[in-house]
Amino acid sequence: MHSTARGLVNLKLGRTAEAIKDYTDAIQRNPRSSSSLFGRGIATRRSGGDGATDIAQAKSMNPNIAKEFAGYGVTECTP
Repeated sequence: MHSTARGLVNLKLGRTAEAIKDYTDAIQRNPRSSSSLFGRGIATRRSGGDGATDIAQAKSMNPNIAKEFAGYGVTECTP
């Protein structure tokens, strides 16, 4: 399974540490992946961190990224 897809599964299952690792692996392969950046930002927030930099960068690359993730059942949360 691709790291980004695995990250989404782990995020949806509440496994934030695993999701962060998966998304980080995906970002290392493709630093311009808005999905991986947004997912890592959300996972970071859900684990008690900030995540704002990843989320802002993802939104600057893809203004619809939050809507895309909402379609997967994953929404932003505030830090």
